[in-house]
Amino acid sequence: MKKIKKNIIDAINYIKKNPDKSITDTAKLFNIDRHTLSKYKNYNFKEEYLFYYNDDYYILDEKELEAIRLYKNEQINFSDIKNKYGYKQETFKKKLLVCKISSDRKYNVNFDRNLFSEIKTSQDSYWLGFILADGYLNTQRNFLRIKLGKDDKNHLFKFCDYAKLDYRYIKTDLNGVKTKKTYYIELSSKNIVDNLVKCGLFQGKSLNEKPYLNLNQNLTRDYIRGIWDGDGWISKKGFRIGVCGSIDVLIYIENYLKKECSLYGKKSRIYNHGKIKKIDINNKDLVIQILDKIYFGQTHLDRKYNLVKNLYCRV
Repeated sequence: MKKIKKNIIDAINYIKKNPDKSITDTAKLFNIDRHTLSKYKNYNFKEEYLFYYNDDYYILDEKELEAIRLYKNEQINFSDIKNKYGYKQETFKKKLLVCKISSDRKYNVNFDRNLFSEIKTSQDSYWLGFILADGYLNTQRNFLRIKLGKDDKNHLFKFCDYAKLDYRYIKTDLNGVKTKKTYYIELSSKNIVDNLVKCGLFQGKSLNEKPYLNLNQNLTRDYIRGIWDGDGWISKKGFRIGVCGSIDVLIYIENYLKKECSLYGKKSRIYNHGKIKKIDINNKDLVIQILDKIYFGQTHLDRKYNLVKNLYCRV
C-alpha cells in the first residue's frame, strides 16, 4: 500500500483536463515539487486501485485487493491472511481502514459464541478436555484453533456439529512436509477464549494447564476421554495405554483412576518423559478396566476408538 498526497492526484487530473499546461506551472499551482509531479505524471492510476482516506490517496496492488476481497466475503481470517499473504494483523487492519471496511469483526461466521460458558453436558466436557490436550488458544488475538491430521479430519466435522459451525470452514494446511496435509478449524471469539481460560487453558501449548475442577462427577469420564483422545495413546499390539500432559492434569486423571479402577492401586504411575510427564500403563487387566470406564461415551476420536475395539478383540 502506497500513500500519495491528494494534491498530487489533483494535479495529475488537472493536467489530463488541461494538456496544454506545463509541469512547472501545474506544480506551482498545486504547491508540488516539479520533479515529484513529473515522476507521477505518467503513472497509470487505475480507479479500482486508488482509495481516498483521511485527506490522502492510497494505492493498493492486486495482492492486497485480493486479500481484502476474501476478508470482506468472510472467506478468510487474519491468521490465514498472514500465512497466505504475509500481512500481519495490524498491517492488514490499516489496509481495511483505507478501504473503509470494518476490522472490528475477526471472522464473522455463524457459530455458538457461548461455548464453554457452562460445562453441563458430556459434549461440553469432552471437547473441553480435547481442546486442553490438542487445541491452540491465542489470548492476544482471541481465537481458538483445532488442527488435526488427515486421518482425524472426521473429528473436525463432529466439532463443527457441536459448535454449530458450517463444514466449509474446515481449512487445509501443509504441515512442514508438503505431502503431509493437515486440517483445522479456527474460531475467533473473545467470549470463547475467556471461557476456556477460566477452565484452565493457557495460550499455546504449555505444561501449565490446570484441570477443570468444577465438573459434575458424572462428566469426568468424558473430560478425561477428551484429554486421552488429544494427548493419549493406545497400543496397536500389546495391552498398553498412556497419556501425557502437565503434572496437575495427570494428577487429576490419576486420582480419578485410583478412585474408579480397583486395579490401579495406590502407587503413582506418573513418569518423567523429557520435559513432560506421562502416565504409562501396560497391565492387561488394568488397561481393560480403564478403557471400560472412560472410553465408551457419546463422543470419541474414531481412530483411537477403533484401537480400543481392536484391543478388545484380543482379550
